[in-house]
Amino acid sequence: MDDKKIAFITCVNDEVKYAECRSYLDRLYIPKDHTIDIINVKDAPSMAAGYNAAMKDCDARYKIYLHQDVFIKNLADMLKVFLADSHIGMLGMIGKKEWGTTALGVSQWDVGSVIYGYQVIGWDLPEGKEYIEVATIDGLLMATQYDIPWREDVFDGWDFYDHSQCMEFQKRAIKWWFHGKTGYGAVMTACVLIWPLILTIMRDLSRNMVDHIILLYEMRRRSFRVRPTKNM
Repeated sequence: MDDKKIAFITCVNDEVKYAECRSYLDRLYIPKDHTIDIINVKDAPSMAAGYNAAMKDCDARYKIYLHQDVFIKNLADMLKVFLADSHIGMLGMIGKKEWGTTALGVSQWDVGSVIYGYQVIGWDLPEGKEYIEVATIDGLLMATQYDIPWREDVFDGWDFYDHSQCMEFQKRAIKWWFHGKTGYGAVMTACVLIWPLILTIMRDLSRNMVDHIILLYEMRRRSFRVRPTKNM
C-alpha cells in the first residue's frame, strides 16, 4: 500500500459529465510528496462491482470513490482528518446522524453540505465542530483510508451500495465522519435491536425497490432498527 498516493475512482457511463469531473481533478492542489491516480471504470455491472474491481487493482492508501457528476474543489482537509485519527475509515459530503425508524428515512440526510449550481445545500454542524460522527453517508463521495470489499454479492445495482459499505466499516469498528467545512465525513452508530421483517419480492418490482428491500434485510441482519413504511 502506497501511503503517499491518492486514487480517484469513478464508474462512468456519461463521458461529458466525467470530462467536467476530470477537469476539476486535474486542477486540484496535491499535497507535497503525494501522487494521484485517476481511475474510471466503464461497463461495470453495478456500482459495488465497479468499485471492487478498481480497489483491487490500486495500491493507493487513500481512495476517493465519487460520482461522475461530482466536482471536487478541495483535497488537503480530507488528508488532514485522516492523518489526525487512524480510526476514521471513511469521509463523505452529506450524511445522516442516525439510521432513523423508517426504511425511507435512511436517505433523508440531515448533516453536511454540497454546492448545487450557485447555492449551498446543507445543514449546520454543532458549534465548534469541524466534523462529526454519523450513521451513514451518501455515495456522492466516499473517501477511504482502508480497503474493505464492497458487497457486490448483495447489491448488484446502483442504489444503497453506500449504506451497505457503511455497515461493512461498522462491522470492523472503523469510524465514518462528516467534515463540515469542506463537505467531508461520517461515522457509524451503535447497533440496536431490529423490528422483525418479512417481505416477499415480486417480479414486477423496480430495481430500486428490490435494492431497498435488500437494504432492509441487511439492516435487520446487522441489527439496525428499522420499520417499513406503509407504502411498502
